[in-house]
Amino acid sequence: MRERIFLDRIKDLVSLYTTSQPFALTLNSYFRNHPQMGARDRRQTRDFCFAYYRLGKALPKYDFSERLAIASFLCIDGENSQRDFMLNEFAVKLAGKTSMSIDEKLKLVENLYPDFKLSDVFPSVGRLSNGIDEYEFLKSFFIQPLLWIRIRKKFIAQVNDDLAGKGIIIEEKAGETCLGLKSGQKIDDLRTYKKGYFEIQDRSSQSMQSFYRPLPKSYWCDACAASGGKSLMLLEEQSDLNILAVDVRPNILFNYKERLNKVGWKNFKTLTHDLSSKGMDEKFAGVIADVPCTGSGTWSRSPEHLTLSPDEGYLDKFVKLQRRIVANLVASLPAGAPLIYSTCSSYSAENEGNVLFFEQNLPLKAEESMIIPGFRQKADTMFISRMIKV
Repeated sequence: MRERIFLDRIKDLVSLYTTSQPFALTLNSYFRNHPQMGARDRRQTRDFCFAYYRLGKALPKYDFSERLAIASFLCIDGENSQRDFMLNEFAVKLAGKTSMSIDEKLKLVENLYPDFKLSDVFPSVGRLSNGIDEYEFLKSFFIQPLLWIRIRKKFIAQVNDDLAGKGIIIEEKAGETCLGLKSGQKIDDLRTYKKGYFEIQDRSSQSMQSFYRPLPKSYWCDACAASGGKSLMLLEEQSDLNILAVDVRPNILFNYKERLNKVGWKNFKTLTHDLSSKGMDEKFAGVIADVPCTGSGTWSRSPEHLTLSPDEGYLDKFVKLQRRIVANLVASLPAGAPLIYSTCSSYSAENEGNVLFFEQNLPLKAEESMIIPGFRQKADTMFISRMIKV
């Protein structure tokens, strides 16, 4: 029976996953080894695997098939014969109720399965940052985030025409330049993407731009630069800036160069350097410190992390790393200059906990700090603080 073959495939894929790499790579490897699978089959396989992971550690005593059925009830909307088969076979109490809202679905599962605790979905939920509504945050893990893009202001019309011409579905708009696309759509082969008219960048990340406020012709450091999204926002705001991009990974800086060259920006340099070990001799008008972190604010995109059990040492390792990086960057700033500290974490220790530490132990004063509530916007949850050297 086709439905049971599909169920066995999901079970096999979940059993193949190891924490040494993102589950998406496990899926991609599987699809390469099974080229006979069509696009619809691959998409449904991906959806059900991620639905299973979205339960986190909830309902641990239930077997795989029943947990997957409950997960599919919570996560898979619309008409879906595979979900309906599993509900009828393994969770019949939920069958025929799939048109409910996510709030109604969660309430029903809590009523019918007394062992279900929403707090089991996310590890160490008691460590969340201030300003994160626990219920709304946990609920968001059962909702697929959107694929967000940032359009360069000069090319709004061209990008919208290209999206429309290719039948790309825009689900939400957060202004003219920030669009949320239905997940799973292929956009990296669009003409306007290849020309650098828009970037793939999460909505929450885009909202950080208002914290930068660079002065014209100033010299900034993009610390922990990754592939260049923050630098591109800086240059979009002030095209005459000079930027030093720093990262410990040479391959990432190679991607950074390609990305900035694609859009025609030339006024940047790159430096392979471990900021957790040593600072730099140069002085900057501003620093962006988008530091390595647990990434817990992005786990709705990679829900396999919800099944892990990070201990105190796991979180503490990142907190200590973040503190070393910021301490080494402070010396490169004159008094009155900003250091923009940000994470894609939802844990207090990496966010407001660290800002308090910086204020107490470094010549930094927080001017403005906030949680960016991506959990309410089908986006990543992030934290940002604009701190001034005193």
